[in-house]
Amino acid sequence: MTCETISTAEFQAMMAGNGWVSWETQDQQIGARPFDRFPDGSPAGSIVCRWGAAPEAATDNVIDLAWAHLSSAAAASAQEALAAEGFERIEAPEGVYLAIKPGAGDRVDGEGFGETYLFTADDVRWARTKEDVGYVKAPDEEG
Repeated sequence: MTCETISTAEFQAMMAGNGWVSWETQDQQIGARPFDRFPDGSPAGSIVCRWGAAPEAATDNVIDLAWAHLSSAAAASAQEALAAEGFERIEAPEGVYLAIKPGAGDRVDGEGFGETYLFTADDVRWARTKEDVGYVKAPDEEG
């Protein structure tokens, strides 16, 4: 599993157009750790990826995406915990979103949503905005 296998072809083309590269950050102290807040911790085999100019570049101009396989019991537990933190539950054909509408100055999409998790039947997908979650896919999923 790589950053390329959990991101859509459309997203990869946009990043290549920016001249950006990807690297994994799940084992680094600096960077997004979206699954650490789950009651059972970060799922085994989870991957967190960052796209930017270069890993050594000191900048906030990056995009983070994450994916993990998740059992239905772990998904239910994680959804309860996120709802308790103030994440809004949004039912959709593709799964259940838990998204937050952050305060002023935080990164949001066109709907006003910031950090978002999408729980499908088999996995969880995360991005800094609800819109960006659409760029995350399962490693064996087309797209």
